[in-house]
Amino acid sequence: FHGEDMKLGFGLADKGKRMAMCSATTLDTDAPTSVLGKGANYFRQRVRCWEMTRHTMFGKALLNLISPFSKGAKNSVMGTLVKKKAQFTLVVGTTSDWLRIPLTVIMATNPNYWIKLGAFNAVAAVSPLLLNYAGPLDKRPDLKANLGGVISYPVYKLLYSAVSVAGALRAVLIYTPNFKRQPTIKELEEMKDPRCVWLNEGECQQITQAQ
Repeated sequence: FHGEDMKLGFGLADKGKRMAMCSATTLDTDAPTSVLGKGANYFRQRVRCWEMTRHTMFGKALLNLISPFSKGAKNSVMGTLVKKKAQFTLVVGTTSDWLRIPLTVIMATNPNYWIKLGAFNAVAAVSPLLLNYAGPLDKRPDLKANLGGVISYPVYKLLYSAVSVAGALRAVLIYTPNFKRQPTIKELEEMKDPRCVWLNEGECQQITQAQ
């Protein structure tokens, strides 16, 4: 599935439903341990899934943004404003990825551009420094990030900008031209697809016992 969390949000909104968090329930997940290594890596998570999906779902986000009311907001003013803000942020962020491409090409040979870009990203470390060592997290060692992680934050910020653009290019050059409709969950169940682990009663019992 590509960006199933975003698609779930749009799907629930179309049905007039809402999402809520249940802190009593947790699910295991595979966090990336490398950029391009085996298994769950950063490239696979971001470029092939999350960032690419932002662009494949851009039309949906834009349509929701310009519509008078947001579905799922119960037509309340506050509900609509909250959803419009989220959709506006998504549209602006997705558009900025495309603006980065010509900007980088035009300014690639200008040393001042890279100096200013480096300085801008270095300033990004100030906020987590204050938060972790002079703010509320200073007294929360269980949540506090180590100094190495805080200082390297600007590097990850640059890396995120790069994978955002890569996700945009992949959406247009690879995913969209080769798009094929994938079977729905119901269709997968009818085909008894092995990915529907909930159909395997024995496996479900093992999962329940393990929990």
